[in-house]
Amino acid sequence: MYHNLKERFWWIGMKKDIASHVSKFLHCQRVKAEHQRLAGMLQPFLIPEWKWEHITVDFMVGLHQSVLKNEAIWVIVDRLTKSVHFLPIRIMYSLTKFSTVYIKEIIRLHGTPVSIIFDRDPRCVSHFWNKLQKALGTTLKFSTAYHSQIDGYSDTRRRDREFQIGDRVFLKISPTRGVIRFGKQGKLNPRYIGPFEILKRIGFVAYCFALPPELSNVHNMFHISMLHRYPEHVVDYENLEVQEDLSYEEQFVQILDRRDQILRNKTIPLVKVLWRNHRVEEATWETESQMQAKYPHLFEK
Repeated sequence: MYHNLKERFWWIGMKKDIASHVSKFLHCQRVKAEHQRLAGMLQPFLIPEWKWEHITVDFMVGLHQSVLKNEAIWVIVDRLTKSVHFLPIRIMYSLTKFSTVYIKEIIRLHGTPVSIIFDRDPRCVSHFWNKLQKALGTTLKFSTAYHSQIDGYSDTRRRDREFQIGDRVFLKISPTRGVIRFGKQGKLNPRYIGPFEILKRIGFVAYCFALPPELSNVHNMFHISMLHRYPEHVVDYENLEVQEDLSYEEQFVQILDRRDQILRNKTIPLVKVLWRNHRVEEATWETESQMQAKYPHLFEK
């Protein structure tokens, strides 16, 4: 905006005034890309004091079938000595079979561990497996997509950040359109929604906050790396239909124009599409075949 205005206007402190004015627009805050390091320091576990008391578990799948018809490997690692058991398994094993292998290959040799670190594989979060580990006196700990280094690895490419109860923050979302746009990028697509008020802090790097009724199907606890500080100004915000995975689908509104892209061996019909929550100048050229397949009702005469 500054470069456009300076061609016709000038005053002392012009660039600073324009930057301050633009920063107060809610839409500008939503689309602003954050170029800083990820927020939230990693929280590694303490170093174990004895071997095979604390272990990590993962699965290697998609392998070629062996002579015994095993097509996966169950990897169990001792966090202290880094010694590993590679157990050949079948993906279709029942939970009872998994428990039998676990008792035979791990508990028989090393005793019952104090804690196990898992990712959120369905075999690890089942009710049966949780009941079994509880009966054995083992604590289950789960890693997440926002803290995949939870098993002890550190990452120095992060920065510390904290919010207070009552602070208002933006929530990061992921736009999904599923349409090829010949390399064009939607610079003005919203990257955040909100603002929302923080209600509670969970541990060191997670927060709960108040969500509106239209987001009642989304869990209200989020990692700090998904949050962006909200500048203190009051503006109304438009509703955005956010899905359970915190993505939103941009809605087709109407066709503004048509043209043909002529290649060497073929001609591709294109349509200029206006999207919901975007201005006319933000319309994009899409292939007519893809748009007609996705929105056939808008092409009916």
